Amino acid sequence: MIRRTTGEMLKIAFPNITFPPNKYIDLVEPTDHISDKLYFSNLRNEVELYNILNRNRDIFRHTPRYCELDFIAEIENANIFIELKSRNIKLNAYKSTIFPLNKIEYYRNLKLLNREVNNILLLVFSFIDENGDNNYYYIQYNKDLFSSYNKMKLPNGIYYNILIKDLKPLEELKIIS
Repeated sequence: MIRRTTGEMLKIAFPNITFPPNKYIDLVEPTDHISDKLYFSNLRNEVELYNILNRNRDIFRHTPRYCELDFIAEIENANIFIELKSRNIKLNAYKSTIFPLNKIEYYRNLKLLNREVNNILLLVFSFIDENGDNNYYYIQYNKDLFSSYNKMKLPNGIYYNILIKDLKPLEELKIIS
């Protein structure tokens, strides 16, 4: 079995996209970082979202484990990037939810490296309902909108406070409906 790094797997799976470097791009083995522990607990949600995204058109592909973003679709002169954040709370438990700034910065670099096509970033959040089932909501990254959001510094990075009122049900996303 040939063992490949995340960077090598991305080049094979998405040859038309140029990916910027990130601190995990050369990893092959899991680490003891908390993100590796969370990975396995959130994998079920990623599989569920993958099935929703590809329900009508099989266009989204899951990225390798250490990629900064979870799903990519290459369609008609556009790249669509999706990052899923799972929440174990109800949608309206708080007025906002957080999203890491480093993911947005990674997308901005992707966009610069792939200027010849339209690049879209969708942030998808899962929230639980009263039965414990996931409900998915999304927001499309928009520089002007995101500059209006407050940022907060936490021990592991800087995060945007995305307003819950700005999230839309995933079913309304035209590309999957």
